[in-house]
This record gives sequence, structure tokens and C-alpha cells, in this order.
Amino acid sequence: FLKNLGGFYLEAGSRLNLHSKYGNNFTYSINPSFLLHESLKLFVNFGTAFRAPSLSELYGQWGPNPDLKPESSQTLEAGLDFKSPCGKWESRAVYFSRNTKDVITYGPKFSYINYNRQKDHGWEFESKLQLLPSLQAKLFYSYVTGNVTASSGGKDTTYNNLLRRPKHSGGLTLNYQVSSSFFVSSHLQVLGKRNDLYFDPVTYQSSTVQLDPYTLWNFYAQYSLLKDKINVFGQVNNLLNKEYYEVYGYSTLKRNFSLGLRWNL
Repeated sequence: FLKNLGGFYLEAGSRLNLHSKYGNNFTYSINPSFLLHESLKLFVNFGTAFRAPSLSELYGQWGPNPDLKPESSQTLEAGLDFKSPCGKWESRAVYFSRNTKDVITYGPKFSYINYNRQKDHGWEFESKLQLLPSLQAKLFYSYVTGNVTASSGGKDTTYNNLLRRPKHSGGLTLNYQVSSSFFVSSHLQVLGKRNDLYFDPVTYQSSTVQLDPYTLWNFYAQYSLLKDKINVFGQVNNLLNKEYYEVYGYSTLKRNFSLGLRWNL
């Protein structure tokens, strides 16, 4: 660990895995960062990883494959952190990329197999704004995509396989301290369309289905009594009463309410 060498910081580490079946595997991580300004930091995180197949994947009851290869991966993150001198604005933007070799997955023939490789990348952005002394806003957005490459009939096939994970998602949270005793918060979350798998209960075959995008709006309020010793709170989830799937075929809650009392001794 190196600290503040003219604004430069560095964390690094390594690990040696000694495996009786898969040999010796060396992994490491290196995380440099640099203060471009007292309010702005540039950072990079790079690391490698190794995962041996589990006992159930090799010799278990459901589709074992003793010929599985171990997974190995490389992950990169790079971004900027910003904090305004007045402390009213904080933002963070990150790009990430991950490459995985010999991905272990449960294959279409009811057995564990290795895919050739998996490549994922995307962006994340989040920001916190102090609009007023009693009003705070938090925003976030992410973009994620990825493709897997698998061998089929002697040829490589590449396709998007990020199930249940939308390419686009985002949201907004508003926190308002109405008084020293009364606090309210509203949260809006938007998720884009995404794919899922449907398993036919008769043929046991799977097919790709598309899940519709949806928006969730939740509201929370809390009132404190006796110098914060008693807190009365209530929450309304899914205010818009949306019907949506997180997993295809499994229903989710429509508009629902909760009330509570928290007592601190």
C-alpha cells in the first residue's frame, strides 16, 4: 500500500492457489488512483481471478462433468470521483469490463459444460445533490451488456446471454427532512427490457422470452417522538400498481403498504 506520493495512491495484492488437480494458479490485483485536484480523483482497478469447479459440478447428482476446466478471468474498472468543495455535490462515473475464460454453466443437455469465453462491459453513473439544507437528491444510471462464445458443431457462436439483467436501468431518490422530527423519502426505479428463460414442464426444453420494462415508485415517511426514542414509520411500495416480472412466470407484489414502530431504549 502506497499513500499520497504527490497525490498518487496504490494498493496491490496477489495470491497463489495450489490445486492438486488444476495445478498452481497465480492471481493478483492492482488499484492505482491519483488526485487530479482536491475535488477530483482518477482511479483504475485491475484484477485476475481463478475458480476451480465445485464438487457438485464435477461429481454431483445433477449433470456432473469430471472433465470441466477451471474458470479464469480478468476485470478492469476505471473512473472518476468528484466531490465539490462546498460538499453539496458528489458524483462517480465508472467503466467496467470483464473477460472470463472457460465459463462453467449448466448446458442444454442437462450437464455442466465450459463455454469458451464471456465478455461483459458497461457504464455506471451516480450523483448526490444537496439541493436545499433539508432536501437531497440521488440519481443513478447503469448500462450493462455482455456476450458469451460457445462451440457448436465445430464453429464458435456468440450471443447475448445476460438473463434478467437490463441493458439500461436508473432511478431517482428524493429525501426531505420536513422538520427535526418528520422525514419523507420517495424512490423511483426504472428497468429496461431484458431476456429470461422459460422451461417447458413437459419437454424440459428452454426457450428465450422477453420481459417488459417497468417503473417502480415507492414512498417512505417517518416521525420521531421523545427525542428519537420512538419512531413511527410507514411505507408504500409500487405506488403505480404495476404488474411486472422479475423472473418469468413468478408474480410480484402489486401496491402494498407497511406500518411500523421502532423503539430505542
